[in-house]
Amino acid sequence: MSRTNYKIILGTFGLGLLAGCASAPPTFQTVSLPDLSDRLQKGSYTQKTRTFHVLMDTSSSVAERYDGTGFQATPPASELDVEKEILRRLNRVLPASMQLTAGLRTFGSLHCNDWQFTRLVLRPAPYDKQRFAQAVDSITCASGVTPLGHAIEAATHDLEGTAKPIALLILTDGEAPLDNPVAAAEALKQKYGDNLCIYTIDTDTSPAGDSLLQQLVEIGRCGKAYHADDLASTDDLIHFVETVFLSQVPDTDGDGVPDTRDRCPGTPAGVEVDESGCPLDTDGDGVPDYKDKCPQTPKGIRVNEIGCWVGGAVLFDFDKTEIRPEAYPFLDEVADILRKNPQIKVEIQGHTDSVGPAEYNLKLSQRRAEAVRRYLIDKGIAPERLIAKGYGESHPIAPNDTAAGRAQNRRVIFVPIK
Repeated sequence: MSRTNYKIILGTFGLGLLAGCASAPPTFQTVSLPDLSDRLQKGSYTQKTRTFHVLMDTSSSVAERYDGTGFQATPPASELDVEKEILRRLNRVLPASMQLTAGLRTFGSLHCNDWQFTRLVLRPAPYDKQRFAQAVDSITCASGVTPLGHAIEAATHDLEGTAKPIALLILTDGEAPLDNPVAAAEALKQKYGDNLCIYTIDTDTSPAGDSLLQQLVEIGRCGKAYHADDLASTDDLIHFVETVFLSQVPDTDGDGVPDTRDRCPGTPAGVEVDESGCPLDTDGDGVPDYKDKCPQTPKGIRVNEIGCWVGGAVLFDFDKTEIRPEAYPFLDEVADILRKNPQIKVEIQGHTDSVGPAEYNLKLSQRRAEAVRRYLIDKGIAPERLIAKGYGESHPIAPNDTAAGRAQNRRVIFVPIK
C-alpha cells in the first residue's frame, strides 16, 4: 500500500495514530538574526503587509526527518521542527514596531490536531512577539491526514475584519492533500482580491508537492513559492521579510538615507552624510566637509564659500593706515572669537590697491596689518597669536580700474593658522 493511501485510510477510519511527538526538541545551529526595527524606524522601509496568517502543516508526513541541508540540528530535526524554527526566526526578525495582525492555524487530524482537520491556535490579533512564540511552541506533534483545503477555507473566515493587505503563509510538505486546496484558495482570493498574497514554504526537498504549491501562489498572483532551505541563512530570511512584509524606500542619491528622510537630496556620490542625508560639517561653519578647504575652523567665525575664515575685512582710506571707527565693532568681534578659541593663531593680511609703486604699497600693506594687530593686542589677545604680513597690491579682489574696486582692495583680512 502506498504512503498516500495509508494516510487517507488512517485519517478516515482512525485505525491508528501515525504521528511524531518530539521527546527532546532539537537544537538548531545558531544564526545571527537582527531585529529590523531600526531600519523601519529610520525610514529605510515602509510597511506593505498589515496582516499575516500562518497555515501550518501538522499532518503525519511532517513528522518525518527533514532531509534539507539548511537547518542543521541535534538530534536531527523533523519537517515539523523546521516549520517551527522558521516561524521562530521570523518572529525574531520582524520589527516589533510594525502595526501587524498575526494569526496561526494548523491542519492535520487525530490527536495532534485535537481530533479536528484544522485548529485555530492563534486567533488573528495585534502582533505580539511573545504571544506568537508561545503559539508556535504549543505545537508539539504531527498526526493524520493533510486537509490543507479545510485550513484555507477556515482562513477565509479567520481573516474577516483584519487589516489589509494580507499575507497568507502556508508551511507544508505539499504531500497528498485530503481535499481540494486549489478550489479553497480560489474562493479565498475571490473574497479578498488584490488585498491577499499567498506565500508557500515547502519543507520537503522532493518535487512531489511543488506543482500544487506553485499553483496556490499563482492563484494569489502576488506571492512566491519557497523551499525551507531558501530561508536558512540570515540574509535569506531578511530578504523573505522584505518580500512579504516591507518595501524598501528609494535612496536616489545613494547616500544610505532613504528619500523620505533625506533633507539634502542630490548629495554627490561618496560624500559622507549625517542621519538626515546632509553632508557632514564637522567644524560647524556652514560649509560641508567635502567643500571645506579649511577644516576645524573655530565655531562662530565668518567663512567664505570654501570654509576658510576671511573674517570680513577692515577697509582703509587711500594711502592711510588709520583704522576707521566703523571697523571697531567687527574687530571687537574678532577679538571675542580669538578669546573663545585660544588654540588658534591668525595671520593678519594687509593689502592695497594698485595706485603707486609696488614697493611702497608692500610697506603700506604691512603697516595696515600691524595697525590691526596692535588693536587686537590692546583688546587682550596675546601677541604671539597674531602675525602681521603685508601683501601689497599682489592679491586684488576687485578691479583696480574703478574707485569702488580700489576701495575693496585697500583691506586687512584674517586667515587662521594651524
